[in-house]
Amino acid sequence: MIRPPTQEEVSALVEELGLGVNPEELSDYRDLVGTLVGSMQAATEVAVCVNAGPPGIRDPGRRPEPEEDPLGAIARWCHVSDPDADGPLSGRRIGVKDCIAVAGVPMTFGSRVLEDYTPDRDSVVVERILAAGATIVAITNMDDLASAPSGETCRYGRIRNPVDPARIAGGSSGGSAAALHYDAIDLALGTDTGGSIRDPSSFCGVIGLKATFGLIPMVGVGGLDETIDHVGPLARSTEGLAALLGVVAGPHPDEPLHRDVRTADYAAAVAEAGDDLRDFKIGIVGEGFGEQVGASPESAEAVREVIEAMADLGSQVTEISVPEHLLASDLLYAIYTEGASDLWRSGGIGYGSARRHAIDFADAFGAGFLARRALVSADVKVTMLAGEWLRRTRPGSVYTHAQRARGRIRRAYDRALADHDLLLMPTTPFVAFEATEVGVRDRVTRSWAAEANTAPFDLTGHPALSLPLAEVDGLPQGVMAVARHFEEARLLSFAATCERALGLRPEPPLTARR
Repeated sequence: MIRPPTQEEVSALVEELGLGVNPEELSDYRDLVGTLVGSMQAATEVAVCVNAGPPGIRDPGRRPEPEEDPLGAIARWCHVSDPDADGPLSGRRIGVKDCIAVAGVPMTFGSRVLEDYTPDRDSVVVERILAAGATIVAITNMDDLASAPSGETCRYGRIRNPVDPARIAGGSSGGSAAALHYDAIDLALGTDTGGSIRDPSSFCGVIGLKATFGLIPMVGVGGLDETIDHVGPLARSTEGLAALLGVVAGPHPDEPLHRDVRTADYAAAVAEAGDDLRDFKIGIVGEGFGEQVGASPESAEAVREVIEAMADLGSQVTEISVPEHLLASDLLYAIYTEGASDLWRSGGIGYGSARRHAIDFADAFGAGFLARRALVSADVKVTMLAGEWLRRTRPGSVYTHAQRARGRIRRAYDRALADHDLLLMPTTPFVAFEATEVGVRDRVTRSWAAEANTAPFDLTGHPALSLPLAEVDGLPQGVMAVARHFEEARLLSFAATCERALGLRPEPPLTARR
């Protein structure tokens, strides 16, 4: 039951919001607000479609024992499958990030905000992978509300880097990247709003794709701002990534803003990839290698060595400049800050969205956020504070400016891609750093720095793939390739040739734990 405010509460709200209501009219305002609240109560009582029980096997599983999960990559082991399904993912075991709804399996969004919440309906991507014959064997650990790129702010503890456990795994999809080093998991799904698939892929030495904006439905997936959120695949091989992408990509009627999407036969693109790169004209974005994005000399040099090897394979390599690259992160953070803080205040859904949303999730998130927001990470608190400050001092202005300005960044990359098939740069400006104990300021800012090269493409919507082709002192350094919108097949053909001709490195052994 929604309780209407008392006259004293209306008076306090009038004062806080600076509405200048005549005291003699307060009772009228109280009655009118009460009428609106009554309508809201009636709205919550309108019958909605009841979800049928989820099909197939639904074993919610359990939290892992420490020896089963030395990397802290797993939120819970589970077993979800459709025994009657047979398709391109048959026999594949998949880890799903803890913000992607799997009916019958608890979901926490990596946060203390959600307690005792279990979705009653699958996300669209989960519906699709189960129908394709896959088995979901794990829910992967993630940063608190997907709001940090480090893997250090997770409800279930820090995610460790599989190559060097003393270092970060990256985030917020760090569990999905690290879990690929377990022999019990073949493929994984993560989300990416500023680099959250590609950054941990770079740090952990796996392949991660942020697809074209809208190519993969976000229905049933927790995000931060609907205009920049993405969900996508991570894998140990290009073949595996293409198989997963081919299943989850494509429009959906419950995603009304993303119906005009183009898919392709990604598995065929990988299978038919050539032995050289003569058909690829590559632009090397100089801004992605420089001090302004915080690139370490060692990482920049390692990526340039890989590019030289690509040239030896016949690719046409040209140094180019995209000055707008250096503006993009600020614009994305302006959108994320106001968008995410507003979304958290609105039950984790966000106002203005026509996407299919889960009522049970909104109820659980809204109540949990009101009751336990003091328990969220410093990254979330900083975003809440900055978002509230903007709402009180420049409501909507900064967000609107950033949304308008993002077109300039997109056009700059479209111009570069008109002359080149792909654009290349380091995925992360540096390799994974040690997870040392530092103060709040240093911990938050050092993790933000990892997104300098990845954030621009959440803003522009271009597909961007992190490939583990370089290394620095034995640590993985991702090479990011960016393509034109909806040219994932071209991107994966390039990746398959690189994987075959250059090799993925470093190549740590799988950690067999289950």
